[in-house]
Amino acid sequence: MSVEGWEIKKIDELALVDQETLSESTDKNFCFYYIDIGSIIEGNLLIPSNTITFKEAPSRARKRVYFSDVLMSTVRPNLKSFVYFDRTDNNYIASTGFAVLSAKDGVDPRFILYSILSDKITAQIESYIVGSNYPAINSNDVRNLQVLTPPFVEQQQIANILSTVDRAIAQTEALIAKQQRIKTGLMQDLLTKGIDENGNIRSEETHEFKDSAIGRIPVEWDVKTLADLAEVDRGKFTHRPRNDPKFYGGDHPFIQTGDITSHIGRIVYKYTQTLNDRGTLVSKEFPKNTIAVTIAANIADTAILGISMFFPDSVVGVKVFKPNNTRFVEMMIRHFKPVLDGLAPQSAQKNINLEVLRPLKIPTPKPQEQRIIGELYNSLDSSQANEELILQKLSALKTGLMQDLLTGKVRVTPLLENSGGTAP
Repeated sequence: MSVEGWEIKKIDELALVDQETLSESTDKNFCFYYIDIGSIIEGNLLIPSNTITFKEAPSRARKRVYFSDVLMSTVRPNLKSFVYFDRTDNNYIASTGFAVLSAKDGVDPRFILYSILSDKITAQIESYIVGSNYPAINSNDVRNLQVLTPPFVEQQQIANILSTVDRAIAQTEALIAKQQRIKTGLMQDLLTKGIDENGNIRSEETHEFKDSAIGRIPVEWDVKTLADLAEVDRGKFTHRPRNDPKFYGGDHPFIQTGDITSHIGRIVYKYTQTLNDRGTLVSKEFPKNTIAVTIAANIADTAILGISMFFPDSVVGVKVFKPNNTRFVEMMIRHFKPVLDGLAPQSAQKNINLEVLRPLKIPTPKPQEQRIIGELYNSLDSSQANEELILQKLSALKTGLMQDLLTGKVRVTPLLENSGGTAP
């Protein structure tokens, strides 16, 4: 597609590639931070906490990195371990598994980063590695990658827009991580100490605790088995049809292990398979609010059904007796996941059965306290879920903007005109 004022340029017209490398004569005591492929996780650069000397460093530690360089992994480039380098000191050395791109005058390095992340460049990279047993490209391949390139001020504006979205994504990810830490810590406290009538988490310094079969618990609590708190039953396929097409493809929601492990601790409405009427004869239906518990491969992953569903025999349904609280019981099963996992035979296909799950000892407060604990957890989880939804929308926005802005489909020219022709 032709875009007025834009040119197709090779990367080596936009940037110097690997402009400086360490030689074998480098001072053996030269200290630096070493950046390898594993240092880039989901587009974020994790700087090692300690420096190493040249004599200690792996032989791949060779490429100098400076402020505003772009690191582009040439090993498994489909993973897109690419990042803009924003550190201002100059003692960073990257692995030879990277191409280090240093923008030339009149080129915004952030524009280079977003360009190499684009679908157009991905397709070019894939053409270089077709037929290779090892998914990698070399620096010469990088130099020859072709980028649809606007004038400098337009590059800046595109980079500013995408950087703004990236900052919003990073801030949202940080908030989600913080919420997860709070939720994990609160869950640990609530399920071992509980909450008193004044809304305070108990401690042995201020509240009375007692010994029990599973350790110290608040004096107000009892120890019950899961079978005391809920009906526990398998989804049981009578004839284990697995993927027999005679049983699948109807109107009846059928939840599988993967549906649960991708929604751990959440209310689940989604399912990847359905049963027909014949399939319902060999599988058990469980109502809304049943706790789904995996008992094979991933032991004791849990989710709560948002609608009624059928189960395979690798999933157990836990229907909580009133007045016990479903969320509280789900949290407890998840809390004891390491215990249940340890009870599974250590074989290639780990699994547990009802004889392991039903006798599980659970510290149990009165129903009112169970409800309060469940509501506190739900409130935090709901806030986190909202932020995760925002993150999904931001990621989709970035994908759409990259497609539009980097191809010239949507021009930023009106923005430039409004700002007097310069980037903000």
